[in-house]
Amino acid sequence: MVYFEGCYLTGIHPQNPETIEKIKSYAHNRGATEEEVQAALRRDSDYVIDLQRRLDFVFIDDGQYHQDLFERTRKSTTGMEEGSDARWFDNNTFFVRPKITERSLDFNGGLSTFSRANGHFKTPWKVNLPSPYTFADAAQLPSEYPKEEFLYDIARFLGEIAHTLFEGIDAVHLNEPALAYHQTRKRDNSEIKCAVEAINTLIQGAHNYNGKKNTVILHTYFGDFSNLCPEIFECKADVIGIDAIKTNFDKLSKDDFPKDKAYALGVVNSRSSIIESPGYIAGLAERAAKRIGARRVYIVPNCDLEFVTLKIAEEKMRNMAEGLRLLRGD
Repeated sequence: MVYFEGCYLTGIHPQNPETIEKIKSYAHNRGATEEEVQAALRRDSDYVIDLQRRLDFVFIDDGQYHQDLFERTRKSTTGMEEGSDARWFDNNTFFVRPKITERSLDFNGGLSTFSRANGHFKTPWKVNLPSPYTFADAAQLPSEYPKEEFLYDIARFLGEIAHTLFEGIDAVHLNEPALAYHQTRKRDNSEIKCAVEAINTLIQGAHNYNGKKNTVILHTYFGDFSNLCPEIFECKADVIGIDAIKTNFDKLSKDDFPKDKAYALGVVNSRSSIIESPGYIAGLAERAAKRIGARRVYIVPNCDLEFVTLKIAEEKMRNMAEGLRLLRGD
């Protein structure tokens, strides 16, 4: 029997059109101030927080309204600075590569750097972080700093950050697009094993803040999850996310899937403006859960909803919540 735990978001949320215009005005010196931009971003964040609460999402995040997946870490770390712009995988969006200037990294931030979590919300909060493998894939390194060595160094560093964040949040969501993306193109068992070892290094540093068991989610996307199996199941994350839009479920065997883990099924296509009906979401989630033999399932977008408009993102979120109710028979 499958228990459908609930819904949550998986990354950066789209901005309000008025906020986008405000950012453009500031960037091109057309009158908007930095304070006005920050106020607009806070309003966007307030909106998505409230929407998640009204839809009874099981984890809440602040919409991650910033430039890219790495910015919050980069701006709060000594030994890391802004590198060159690069294309975000096969999307028409770009990100700033984190440029590593020192081997010894020093985190200067805290909970407020990554989240607006506070004691006013009863629903558990989560924060999105890049996985160590995706971080290593994106980083610009000094020529004398081997990528394999940096992979484990950044895993330990991100584990320290996650441990700090667990002071005030309930879950860390590790975004892992690079592994599925690259392994879909050319499978390399040793590469998957290295990525999993690095993730487990992070988790070891993150778990058990003050004796409290927190949740670590690993969300894979931009590629076929079947290309990561079975090695990916050595990962010690509590929840493993699957891009159900890109994955060929016929290639998966339920015998490979550990029964003690929960699975987040990315059944809503964040890179399409087509709005899935609640019935479609429920049907795809039910078939996927049955195929992998999952006992606990979350309903999520397959990746960041930033690729669609705010209006479309809201409709997708509402239909996720309604699809969940269909699955539960509410």
